[in-house]
Amino acid sequence: MVHLAERKSASLVPNLKHVLLQFFDLDKLGKSQNIFTRVESLPESTASQLVDTILTEFKDRHRDFENLLRKHYSMVALRNPKVNSLSEEKRMLLGAYYSNEYSLEAAALMNPSMVPSPENESRETNKSSFILSLRSVGEGHISSIQFRTGSIDENGNLTIDPISDHMNSGDYRIITQNNGDITELTYKDCYSISERVIFPMTADESNGIEDARFVKFESGSYYGTYTAYDGYNISLKMIRTDDFQTFYIHKMMDGSFHHKGLALFPRKINGMFVMTSRQDGENLYLMYSDDLSDWKKAEKISEPKAPWEFIQLGNCGSPLETDQGWILITHGVGPMRKYVLSACLLDKNDPSKVIGRLDQPLLSPLESERNGYVPNVVYSCGSLKFNGEIYIPYAMSDYASGFASIPIKKLLDHMN
Repeated sequence: MVHLAERKSASLVPNLKHVLLQFFDLDKLGKSQNIFTRVESLPESTASQLVDTILTEFKDRHRDFENLLRKHYSMVALRNPKVNSLSEEKRMLLGAYYSNEYSLEAAALMNPSMVPSPENESRETNKSSFILSLRSVGEGHISSIQFRTGSIDENGNLTIDPISDHMNSGDYRIITQNNGDITELTYKDCYSISERVIFPMTADESNGIEDARFVKFESGSYYGTYTAYDGYNISLKMIRTDDFQTFYIHKMMDGSFHHKGLALFPRKINGMFVMTSRQDGENLYLMYSDDLSDWKKAEKISEPKAPWEFIQLGNCGSPLETDQGWILITHGVGPMRKYVLSACLLDKNDPSKVIGRLDQPLLSPLESERNGYVPNVVYSCGSLKFNGEIYIPYAMSDYASGFASIPIKKLLDHMN
C-alpha cells in the first residue's frame, strides 16, 4: 500500500525507569495497626539502618525522596495521631511502608497529540518547538498523561529533547463552584515538562485518563479533552493551561456523551466554540456551543465510505486551518480491525460541510508497526502545522509512538 505521509526517524518507546512514587494505602488492606506495632517495636538502631538502606536504594529514583516519605507519613498521622509518638527515624520508615512505585509506561506510550510550545514566541522563526502529550499505560491498564518536548527545523528535521528519568504528579486541589468542581493541578518550577505526569486524581478517573487531544486556542491558552474512566463508566473532561505548569480541569456537563473522541477547533467560528466528536462509535459529528462545559447537540457530517473505514470513522485531533479550509486528520477502522489515518477538508466558514476527502489512507501500519498491545493500529490525537507541512505524531499498535509528515499542498492535491 502506498503511504502519502513520510515517516520520520524519531520515535518514543516506553521507558521502564519512569516510575511514580505513590501513597500505598495499607489502611484499605486492614494492615495499618499491625504495621504501626511492628515499626514501633523496632530498636532505634535497626530503624536507622533500614532508613539508610531505603534512602541509598531509592533516593536517586525520585526527586525530594525524603520529603515524599515524610509526606506519606503525614497522611497516616492525619488518620491515626498515635503515630506521632514515633521517633523521626521511625516516622520516615513508616512513610516508606506506606509508599510504592508505579511504573507509568510498563505497557505503552501512545496516542500522542502535538501543539506549538509557548517558547516559540521568543525563539527563532525558522524553528518550531513543540509540546507532545502522550497516553502512558502501566500496571492494571491505568492510563495517565505525560509530556515531551522537541523541535522541527526549517529542513523538516524533528528532534526530541532529552527526557528526564524522574516523574512527578504535582499537587492538586479541588475548587468548588456553582457550575461544578474544578481541579487545579500545579508543578514546581524545578521540574521539566518531561517530568510532569497527570495521574488519575478523582474517583471518576480511578481507572485511567485516556487520549488527551490538546490544541492551542486563539486566546493563547491550551485546551485538551480526555476521557476519564472509573472501571464502569466514562466521563468527558476538559483541561486548560497557559504554561503546562498549572492546569485547570473540569467535567463537561452533558450526560448524552457515551463515546470518546472530542476535539476542539483552535478558534471560534461565527462566535461559537466548535468541536468534532464521535457520538455513536461509527460516524463523524460536529458540535457548536457558547460554553466550553456544555455541549448539547451534535450534527453528523460524515460517515464511512471507503472499505478501510467501514467499521468506524473518527477524528485524530483538532482541525488545522488553511486558506482552503480546515484539514481534519481522521482515523478509519477496516477489515481485521486495522486502523489507518486519513484526512478530510471542512469548509472554512461552515465546517459542517465536507468539501474534500482522501480516497486512500494517509498512513497505515508498516510490518514493523503491526505488533503491540493492540495489533495493526496507527492512531493520533493531534497534529502540528509548520512551514507548509503537517507533522503527525502517531501511536504504533498501542505500544510506542512515531512521527510522519506531509506537505499541505500534496495532501490537498490528493483530495476529491
